[in-house]
Amino acid sequence: MKKQSKGLGVVPSLALLVLAALVLTAGVIWLQPGDVALVAAAMQARPVALVLNVVPVFLLLVAAYFLLGNVCWATALIGALVLGLSLANRLKIQIREDPLSFQDIFLYREAMEAAKSYHIDWPWALVAAVAACVLVAIVLGFFIKSRMPRRKLARIALVILPMALLALMVQTVIADRHIYDHIPVSNEGNMATMYCERGYVYSFLHYITTYSVAEPEGFDKAEAASWNDAATSDADAAAVNVVLVQNEAFSDITSWDGFAFADGDDPLANFHSLQNDAHAISGHIVVPQFAGGTANTEFDVLTGMQTINTASSAFRALHHNTGSLYRVFDDEDYETSMFHPGEAWFYNRENVYRWFGSEDIRFKEDMPGLAEEGGWTMDTSFADVIIDNLNTQTAAGKHVFNESVTIQNHMSYTNDKYGDVAIPEVPLSVEMSQADHDMLSVYTKGVRDADAMLKKLTDAYRDSETPVVFAFYGDHLPYLGDDQRIYKLLGKNFSGDNPTDAASLQAYETPFIIWANDAAADALGWDAAVQKLSLPENPTISACYLGATVLELTGRKDADPWFSFLADLRKTYPVLTTDVVMTADGSLRATSDLSEAEAAPINKMKQWSYYRLKYDKPQD
Repeated sequence: MKKQSKGLGVVPSLALLVLAALVLTAGVIWLQPGDVALVAAAMQARPVALVLNVVPVFLLLVAAYFLLGNVCWATALIGALVLGLSLANRLKIQIREDPLSFQDIFLYREAMEAAKSYHIDWPWALVAAVAACVLVAIVLGFFIKSRMPRRKLARIALVILPMALLALMVQTVIADRHIYDHIPVSNEGNMATMYCERGYVYSFLHYITTYSVAEPEGFDKAEAASWNDAATSDADAAAVNVVLVQNEAFSDITSWDGFAFADGDDPLANFHSLQNDAHAISGHIVVPQFAGGTANTEFDVLTGMQTINTASSAFRALHHNTGSLYRVFDDEDYETSMFHPGEAWFYNRENVYRWFGSEDIRFKEDMPGLAEEGGWTMDTSFADVIIDNLNTQTAAGKHVFNESVTIQNHMSYTNDKYGDVAIPEVPLSVEMSQADHDMLSVYTKGVRDADAMLKKLTDAYRDSETPVVFAFYGDHLPYLGDDQRIYKLLGKNFSGDNPTDAASLQAYETPFIIWANDAAADALGWDAAVQKLSLPENPTISACYLGATVLELTGRKDADPWFSFLADLRKTYPVLTTDVVMTADGSLRATSDLSEAEAAPINKMKQWSYYRLKYDKPQD
């Protein structure tokens, strides 16, 4: 009879793995850049958060245990995995204020470029601590043996079972938005904060499913293809140049009560003046996220699809050629371009804009000589690149479609943001701490510089014989303290319980203006073109409609059936969000209260979006 091998039995081994899962989870929390006390408070308030962080680690440990046949080696393997990802997340948050997601793992080039583009303060002590723990576990494995089931099939099954349970958890309880969203965090609008305070393991797994694109109910691929392949026409297209500028954190909050600017000291003087121009349309767009999500607004404006119907990070859900404004103008042989004075790898823009169809894609490295303060490219300097490009291309007899994304007014709004540049203190009529006052003053400097950029661009175009249609808009409101602290001090409370209250939208509203110089206004027949838009005065529209509105204004409503559909849908529902819609009369209604007939065009939009994102792959 064969002797029973020495070592730990299955039951004591599993008990040790429970302990290992708790220790590794504590290590993950310790490695995050957030406040450990806040994580502890969140998990005390909702113990389910602790369970949903520990159980996945335990299941991975069990699978590794039966695979390797050793408790210590299983702990070393899974420890290296979860603690390594936690360290990577810590670094990514520190350099980009954006957590490490599952999809980022496949963007290895982005990670390599990031390492080259930033001065990274590597946490070598933490790296050494993790490496030492893994090494100790490996060494202990040579001394602490484990007994395994003798049958290979049984052992294989015991490897597969915990992985299957983990997959089931990820698809059900971990993916549940209700559970995730009800775990308290200090800043609901900041992804890094949510990852850290709800637990990195839980958040990492939760957003695996969120970043995927779910097939909408009732989707019929053949029917959606027929919508997408409908006849098109560009017969009414006006030969005008189109320039879009998405300005980082651009808002009109400085016009709110709580500020006390003297006459003649309006930070948005040029913007407000341009609103009164005879050839201007202005209002607000409702963007996908509060205090972040720059790329999501880019996606919504350029594709007409909505991030809320695709993924939490639309650029991460994109992997191939996709319909966009770029392709409409590409079809007319325009010179199409995208400029951004940041890094090419950020949000994977270098690939995404190629998939959008942009011919000329330029990042900071491609635009030498840009003026900086404190390492930030100044908006007014970046304006020169946009102006020079238009002049160069039109001098060569080409028409231009350009979209540019600024970066200057990105958070954080600290006193040292602009280096040695003195920041004027913003005048206020409300009380707040000096630290909060400083944050608001630094943000307001960015607003003033954005307004100066706007003036520089419109001055360059105003008297030109080159026809230019120009749009300028913000991507999201700024982050001004945890729990919307400064907004509340300014008298704004965005966290009402009633989603159909107009105040609930204000956290997502940024200003926009579409303006045409005289040459473009003549080419368009401005008054008639604007009348066809059927926009109310000072309209509020979803960001997904802004690009379609530019196309319609310039006579391209029917150049793409998708954008034509959006132009018509806007007239019925100018604002679409997950919870509410705005109707043509400006009232808000809960989406759950819409009748089947009322919801039909919204459902069509979701199905068509899904088709364009997943199946429609236009050729270059």
